[in-house]
Amino acid sequence: MFFKDPRETVLSRAKARRVKLLAGMSALGLCLTLTALTPAPVSATAVYRTAEAPEESPLVEAVAVTVDGVHAVTVDSRETALALLEEIRRGYETPLTESAAFRERVELLPCLTEPEGVMAPADARALLDPENTASPVALTVLTMAPVTREEAVPFVTETVLIPDQYSDETSVTRSGVDGWAVNTYSVIYENGREELATLTDSRIVTEPVSEIVTQGALPGSRYDSRGVYIWPTTGVLTSKFGSRNISIGSSNHKGIDIGNAAGTPVCAADGGVVIFAGKNGGYGNFVAIQHDNGAVTHYAHMRKILVEVGQRVAQGQQIGEMGRTGTATGNHLHFEILPDGETRVDPVGLLTGELQRY
Repeated sequence: MFFKDPRETVLSRAKARRVKLLAGMSALGLCLTLTALTPAPVSATAVYRTAEAPEESPLVEAVAVTVDGVHAVTVDSRETALALLEEIRRGYETPLTESAAFRERVELLPCLTEPEGVMAPADARALLDPENTASPVALTVLTMAPVTREEAVPFVTETVLIPDQYSDETSVTRSGVDGWAVNTYSVIYENGREELATLTDSRIVTEPVSEIVTQGALPGSRYDSRGVYIWPTTGVLTSKFGSRNISIGSSNHKGIDIGNAAGTPVCAADGGVVIFAGKNGGYGNFVAIQHDNGAVTHYAHMRKILVEVGQRVAQGQQIGEMGRTGTATGNHLHFEILPDGETRVDPVGLLTGELQRY
């Protein structure tokens, strides 16, 4: 056959190749129909046209929508496909939306398919719907919009070290107060749900007030035993350790007595754990403290006990008030030191400094 116009020759040959290709694929039993509601998760298998379909072909021209290279739906035209995609995208836009796009790569490919392979727009819309978690080809809409929020500005904590205190001795000298700021974010949403917010501007409305905390600079705890003993109270040494001539009480004095007014504070001579706190016969209101080196100190005749068994106390911490409970003729503190936890010795030789007389 002879064609005068070369362009007609090219078109005729393209049509002939198309018919031959269709016949060959049919002979191999390949399916050309794009299923409407349950698309196969493979690359688009429709025959993408390079020329018009032959008149005798049972196929119709349509548009296949692919999602990340996988066939999703087939509709009657490019206009229908674009309208569907636009409807889905606009469903997640707001007046503040600056941009909107699909996370997936979406392509519109012209194809030939059997008439029943063309989906109704509503069915195609349902498969592409981002809220359809059962659909393998559901789209993901990413939008970006500016958001302004009033938010707290957390206060910072400043620590001041105190040279003569221990590390667990802390005190808040000024409480912190949060400030306020107006912050603007560029927010990315995925199907309407916030995914990422990037701060783009911040305006401080109220400055935060820093919290100030003092903390000891010495290592260890203030409750640790120091291995030395301080005088447990103030007053006058009224009775020494050892033998004595008295009508009331023991003639072999196992500690020392320090006299002062009722209610005078009584303190722990060293850090340790309270192992007894309560009434103890002639000792009256009595406290025993065991120290980290195994030594024990006793405090007797107190008017009031301020600690309990199991409590950890620090050196110099008040544990009670001076009194005259038990066998006592006046207000005083009876004090004992047992270096090995069992044997009493003269406390005076182990106490540091001088007894403060008040």
